[in-house]
Amino acid sequence: MKDDQNKSKAQLIKELDHMRLKSESLESRIAELFSILNKTTTTDAPRAPRVTFNSNIEFIGNFDILQAEGINLSNEGLCFELGEALPFEMRFDFENELQKKSAQLVWVKRTQSGKYRCGLKFD
Repeated sequence: MKDDQNKSKAQLIKELDHMRLKSESLESRIAELFSILNKTTTTDAPRAPRVTFNSNIEFIGNFDILQAEGINLSNEGLCFELGEALPFEMRFDFENELQKKSAQLVWVKRTQSGKYRCGLKFD
């Protein structure tokens, strides 16, 4: 748009209309991609209610040697897929009662503080 000073009002209006259409198209595509992202990261089923608790948890991994398929590799790490779940047994206190549960790892996310937040689904 370096020659804007030499363009007529009609030419500028035509360019503006073109940019608006392009912007609407891009906004629509962004919304579509967010929709796809939300469908792949959430389920249609409502989430079970959550309660906050603060307890130390003792994890016992129920796996020996696992086979995985490599997906991609960089200097910083690698991505892989497992053909089976990562099962865990755990013990923790909740409301002054010892809980013993079996669960499978379903997600892992690194927080901004550098810690890892994990989601396990009870069996």
